[in-house]
Amino acid sequence: MAQRIVMVAPNGARRTHADHTAIPITPDELATCAFECAASGASAFHLHVRGDRQQHSIDVGRYREAIAAIKDRVPDLPIQCTTEAAGVFSTDEQFAMVRELRSAWVSFSLAEMMREGPQPADDFLQWAHEAGTRIQFILYSPEDIDAFAALHRAGDLHDDHPHLILVAGRYGLDDVSSCSHFDALYARLSATGLADDTHWMTCAFGREELACLKRAMAVGSHVRVGFENAVVDHCGAPLQDNAQRVRAVCEIAQVLGIEVSSYADVRKQLHIIPEHTAR
Repeated sequence: MAQRIVMVAPNGARRTHADHTAIPITPDELATCAFECAASGASAFHLHVRGDRQQHSIDVGRYREAIAAIKDRVPDLPIQCTTEAAGVFSTDEQFAMVRELRSAWVSFSLAEMMREGPQPADDFLQWAHEAGTRIQFILYSPEDIDAFAALHRAGDLHDDHPHLILVAGRYGLDDVSSCSHFDALYARLSATGLADDTHWMTCAFGREELACLKRAMAVGSHVRVGFENAVVDHCGAPLQDNAQRVRAVCEIAQVLGIEVSSYADVRKQLHIIPEHTAR
């Protein structure tokens, strides 16, 4: 039976309690959310941390506090830490956070990584390879896919098993995606050979989030779901919480005859080393 990772992204960099009361912000809220989502079938957890006013943060101390709280509730759940700039942080600050945190797994926008040119990015990727930090590259457009493919062909990713996430749609006033957004990205991914040569995932926005993810899962994509991307259902009604969204995706997987990956499967598929052995 085919397997797919179901990663939950429960908060993101932008939404706060003012947008939905079930957005997890504090370490305790993140830990409770992780526990509930894991119980609902999530394979992995995409982590954002916040400052005292609920603002986006990449502070290492806040990451360590949140990770400890999550691991206290769900010890084996794979955790991916975001490096998102969100218009606030520089590439140097992003690189510095990853180097100090030494997480086993992070996500990083390819466009943000390359903002200061290829040499700083190459130095960082070489360091990540040596340190055992796995990177999921975030790709927003066909142009991002082409750039990623070129780096992969040249060996400049310093990664024999690269993995990526396609973002169908973009953050905006309505945070809307349609299946046509995914179709355009998937067409380019297939044309470059990356659909067969990488481990890839998809996320989407708003009312059409689940429709896009179902389409993506059917053609081989792993998926990311949660309140980072949508807080309403396909009719525009508010969702209850992140666990509800995870259950919905797992039900889609079942209908498609797909097995949801276990924590051990995630680490094996993505070559993620245990946290305590990261160098």
